[in-house]
Amino acid sequence: MKRNTGNGAKGKMLSAAGGATGTLALALVLTGAPIAPAFAQLQSTVTATGKAGDADVQAQGTESTDLAEPLPSLTASQRLDLDVSKGRDSEHADEGDDVSVTVTVTNDGNFPVSRVVVDGASLTIGGDTVELEPAAFDPPSADMKAGDTVTFTATRPLTAEQVFRAVAAGDGIIVNAGVAGTAKGDQITASVEPGNLLVAANPQLAIGTNSVLEKAEGNEGEGAETGDTITYKYTVENVGNVSVADVAVTVDLAGKTLQSQGTPDLGVDPFEVTVSANDPLGLNEDDPETAGVYDMLGPGGAVEFTHAHVVTQEEFEAQ
Repeated sequence: MKRNTGNGAKGKMLSAAGGATGTLALALVLTGAPIAPAFAQLQSTVTATGKAGDADVQAQGTESTDLAEPLPSLTASQRLDLDVSKGRDSEHADEGDDVSVTVTVTNDGNFPVSRVVVDGASLTIGGDTVELEPAAFDPPSADMKAGDTVTFTATRPLTAEQVFRAVAAGDGIIVNAGVAGTAKGDQITASVEPGNLLVAANPQLAIGTNSVLEKAEGNEGEGAETGDTITYKYTVENVGNVSVADVAVTVDLAGKTLQSQGTPDLGVDPFEVTVSANDPLGLNEDDPETAGVYDMLGPGGAVEFTHAHVVTQEEFEAQ
């Protein structure tokens, strides 16, 4: 089916001679530009030429077609990714891991949009907001033709506290973003649906040991002798990303099992427990009534268990 999109051709005979024959020459002139207003037209001018003897014969006509209204438009979507291989633990989220924000923008209009940027982007982690400026994205901006799709990516390393907050908050890492560009001097914007990325809890403890030998009166040997006191210190650190409750230690010493809560049948009192490192989120909590046990050790925190042991003659002879 053919459609007439013009306003009709109009011609004018410039000169003619009876019985003349000639040729038809067309000259198409396009007017208007993509930035023209909606009422602009695409205009063509046609010229017919011929000969009648020595006389030139010409006729002209014009055809005009209304241009469609420019409709610049952007759509966008986002994605969050967490690379857990960057930190100390390559299988679980911890300090140094990278979180990436990917915003995919499509020019779904019929007109170019220039200087497109990710605008107003932020990460929310446990109530704290981290702003992401347009310059943080690669590319920082783009000129987009109709139909173009551009992917903008920003990557940030996480601090230990941010990882702890993401786990503790329950909703992980939340991303908010928008996009903006310019067309015909006007701002073109698009909102992006907020999203979040859950961070898996990883309860994990690490322990370090140390001891100090105090010689009893009269003992002069370099090693431990009967009556000498060995002060054992066991440092327990929460190296995971979530709090750990009821932290205690069990010690196998010279074939005997000692509990930090105390081992009454062996005459061993509860171990002394002190905080050696406060946790960043302030979740450390202990009830002094629960001797030898630390009630709640926050991620990043550490406690030290201390036990003094006097070397017995039996232990000395067992060597």
